[in-house]
Amino acid sequence: MDASSGRRHLRILRLRLDILARWRPGARGRLLFMALVTGIAAALVAELFKEASGFIQYLLTGVRATHVASFEAMPLWRRLLVPTLGGFLAGTVLLLGKRMGERRSTSYMEAVTLGSGIVPVRMSLLRSFSSVFSIASGEAIGREGPLAQLSAMAGSIVGRLRREPPARLRLMVACGAAGGLAAAYSAPIAGALFVAEIIIGSISMETLAPLLVSSISSAFTVRMIEGEGSLYPVDFGASPGVTATVFFLAVGLVCGFCAPVFVTILKAGRRLFSRMPDLPPVNLALGGLLVGLAAMSHPEVVGNGQSVIRGMLQGGADWQGVLVLLLLKVAIVAAVFGSGAVGGVFTPSLLVGASLGYLCGSAAQALGFAEVSPVTSAVVGMGAFLCAVTQAPAMAVLMLFEMTMSPGALVPLVAASAAAYAAVKALRADSLYRETLTSGPKSVFDRDMGEIRVADLLRPQFAKIGARSDFSEIAGRFLAEGETMLPVADAEGRYLGAVLLSDVRAYLREGDLAGSVIARDILHEEVAPIPADADLAGAMRVFSGDDRDSLPVVDGSGRLAGMLGRADLFLVISELTRRRGHGIAQA
Repeated sequence: MDASSGRRHLRILRLRLDILARWRPGARGRLLFMALVTGIAAALVAELFKEASGFIQYLLTGVRATHVASFEAMPLWRRLLVPTLGGFLAGTVLLLGKRMGERRSTSYMEAVTLGSGIVPVRMSLLRSFSSVFSIASGEAIGREGPLAQLSAMAGSIVGRLRREPPARLRLMVACGAAGGLAAAYSAPIAGALFVAEIIIGSISMETLAPLLVSSISSAFTVRMIEGEGSLYPVDFGASPGVTATVFFLAVGLVCGFCAPVFVTILKAGRRLFSRMPDLPPVNLALGGLLVGLAAMSHPEVVGNGQSVIRGMLQGGADWQGVLVLLLLKVAIVAAVFGSGAVGGVFTPSLLVGASLGYLCGSAAQALGFAEVSPVTSAVVGMGAFLCAVTQAPAMAVLMLFEMTMSPGALVPLVAASAAAYAAVKALRADSLYRETLTSGPKSVFDRDMGEIRVADLLRPQFAKIGARSDFSEIAGRFLAEGETMLPVADAEGRYLGAVLLSDVRAYLREGDLAGSVIARDILHEEVAPIPADADLAGAMRVFSGDDRDSLPVVDGSGRLAGMLGRADLFLVISELTRRRGHGIAQA
């Protein structure tokens, strides 16, 4: 390369490094970008799942309509056959997973709260494929469970491709779950709050910002594909008066006292089926058979209840029919849930809450309270019951607000949810997700805070350079990795110091020097590493004396062991504090 070409090469290299220094997003920016990618992936996964379940539903029923409408059009024998066959096929898929050696699946909740953030791909796909048959055949279970699982799997894949450490990987799984829920209900803020309140257990900007980015990007992608529109459009009108507000408080109390009964019935269904032989095709077929028997006389019990809720909110239901539906639906959901069908009970819970609210509203009208309507009471009942079974009041209020997009619903929802939350706390009842959040694979986060070491948290795959790396290699590694600091190691891997991006940019202005510089000439020995055996307090002390986003970690022999990010350390401390506060550790 002649002198002119060399100078031109250095100018181009300096320009690229200047752009990197000025526009490098930083650790938080990269996290938000990954959350954005995860949210879009979650939306696409959700759309594929919806299309697959819709296609299988058409094959089983021969009708392209809602579950209730398709069952109403079928003869009685087919109402019995379709859910039974669907349960058998769903169980066969689960049995295939067991035969392939997948003895246990890690749910997205476990991956965030208990595991290392790794969601197994094969078993997640098999379980989701199983849920396609259950949902398509009309079994009374929601699709939000498999949607969140698949989306969390996508988040886990994104994080693993980026070789993220456990704390960051778990956050990516949480972002995927938030995106999946936002795609299922077109409720981006509530989707993020569901994960923050229920799974992560705290609402902080360190975690809420990426969750919101993921859920909003997911909901926006779904709306681009499916079009705009709220899930349950209801006009509440003006804010309620004193009498109506007192009534909504009463609705909240009713939902708060009924929620533990619902959770207990679900657990009873699981205990009942646990006494049977572990044969998924038989168990799920039996659950489907029970759905079919109920559907022969009451086809409205099939499906997750979304179309029934819409019909109820249009004001065409009578209280006797709603009462029968409520009792049947609770029994059928418990049977399907207990049989081991893969799915969620989020939407069925909404139907139970809507039914309770509708019955309370009908009773109020019969007693002469003209200010209250069964329709508005049904919406309030959904929010209050959801709050009671999940014990996440902020999520429940915003979920119903986003579903209805009615500003007048906010005051009734807040009042009823507060009453429901107070009632369920007074009863000391467990939430719907308590068992999932306290069982499953254990991880480093289950140890006492004083036992955790930096070696448990570091990023083992990282960019580094050798002491004799020449200038072009150093500059190329900066451009490839997008970092502002590269650790330097000798031939035996011992840490020597770090090269800073600012130094490399300075040498680019001296063409003659750039050609002769190696890493050892420009490294900074004062960049202190963190010992791998240091505890969390020790790591915090090192970071307190340095403003960098990440620092190198060395083992007892002084060899480079990895990198630890400041944000990752904060995530770990926040997680440990939350778990101790909620009594999850060592449960």
